[in-house]
Amino acid sequence: DPVGEVTLTFRREGAEVLIEVADNGAGLNLAAIRTKAIEMNLVQPEQILTDDDLIQMIFRPGFSTAQTLTQTAGRGVGMDVVASEIRDLAGTVEVLTNPGHGTRIVIRLPFTLAISQALLVTSGLNQFAIPMHSIEGVGRLSRKEYNNLMQRENPAYLYGGHPYQVMTLGEALGRPHVEIAPDVETIS
Repeated sequence: DPVGEVTLTFRREGAEVLIEVADNGAGLNLAAIRTKAIEMNLVQPEQILTDDDLIQMIFRPGFSTAQTLTQTAGRGVGMDVVASEIRDLAGTVEVLTNPGHGTRIVIRLPFTLAISQALLVTSGLNQFAIPMHSIEGVGRLSRKEYNNLMQRENPAYLYGGHPYQVMTLGEALGRPHVEIAPDVETIS
């Protein structure tokens, strides 16, 4: 198929949350993985490896089959970090590949990770959930106080005896500026 397609699937299975990323591409080049593993002295040339053994090589630090180095490929940093982070969350990652037909990555995480308290905030038409463990407190300003504060060169808000730099959520996320709706009287 000349059109590339990536499918993301999220579902719950028992006590786990499954995240699947699948594509309809060429699949992993197992021959190239084997060649690179031999070059890196990870395996001996005469060693017999299963497809799964070869797939596991992509999780090794510094492992890459990319021929050229770019900003996003060829550095050998990526899948090893993914696997490490998932292990730290008590999860697993599995890679299934079908040469000529695509690759599917299945991430399994404990369902308890999916349940967490968060503060829902809105910026423009977008809504975001900020994990409660990363929030020190919530302050409220009147529209007038907010406007006066934002006129300053380096706006800061005193909360709990400590000054905090003030910026809009959009600024913090590098998104375009969104005007606050005229009917909003209190800003948190």
